[in-house]
Order: sequence, then structure tokens, then C-alpha cells
Amino acid sequence: MKYDSVDHISYSVSDLDTSIGFYTLLFDEEPFLRKTWTEEYGSRLCGYANVILEGAFWQLPQGPVFELLEFKSPGAESVEMEIYKAGSSHLGLVCGNLEEEFERLRTAGVTFQSQEVIDIPWGPYKGGRAVFARDPDGIFIELIQLPPGGTALGAERSPDLADA
Repeated sequence: MKYDSVDHISYSVSDLDTSIGFYTLLFDEEPFLRKTWTEEYGSRLCGYANVILEGAFWQLPQGPVFELLEFKSPGAESVEMEIYKAGSSHLGLVCGNLEEEFERLRTAGVTFQSQEVIDIPWGPYKGGRAVFARDPDGIFIELIQLPPGGTALGAERSPDLADA
């Protein structure tokens, strides 16, 4: 691979204040930075005239920054978010006790795709558990409890991974 690391993961949101509330609940901490950018390079970088961005930032485990951006100009527009649609993405977060985290978030009003935590019966996460949550814009967040001993992902790119 030609890249050294992942610097950040970013999602555009329709209302930064609402999203900050959600992600502060999810991460159990406030963003370390909130800022508005009006610098001209943003317009050149994004390819739109007169870009104004408001952002909030959290430090994720193991280094990358999680970034939320609300486009003030051009104005934010919502899209229909469904996991099966091309271009959809999700953030996968590992937690030690998924059932406890599911209950904490569900009690706080977080929307989930399923009514319960799902046991993973096959693949590289076999023996683990997972559930998809949705943020206020419908962006997916996968909460994962890894199987005992970890996953088969990255296991020397083994041909038998397909059977995992």
C-alpha cells in the first residue's frame, strides 16, 4: 500500500449541533475542536464557490480523527441513506460489552436497524456480535463486539479466509 496511515474519517451532516449531540452521546465525550472555515482554499479543494464549513472533531482510538462537517455554503442537503446504496458508508466501532452499549444507546433514543444485538455465525467476525445504529442524518454506525481471539481479517491474506 502506498499510504502511511489514516488521518481522518469525515461525514457531511445537515445540522452540526444535532450531530454533535448524537456523537457526544455515542463517544461519551465532547469534540476536541469546533471551528468554522471560510478560507478560499476550501472552495478550490471542494470545487464549489464560496464554501463555508463548520466542523467538529473527535480523536478516535488508535489515531484517526473523526470529523463532522456542515456545509453552510453551499447549504447542506440530505440524501436517502440506505446501507445497500452505492456510496453509502459506515463507521465500525469495537466495544467490549455490546449488549450494555446497545441498551445505553437505545435507552437514550438512538435508532437501530434491528431490535436486538445480532450474533455473527460466519465470516471473519464469526463468534462476534454486531448491530447497526443510525445517526440523525441516517448515517450508519456499526457497533461490534469482536469474537474471542479476534477476527480472521488480515490473517496473512490467507486463501482460507473465504471459508472463515
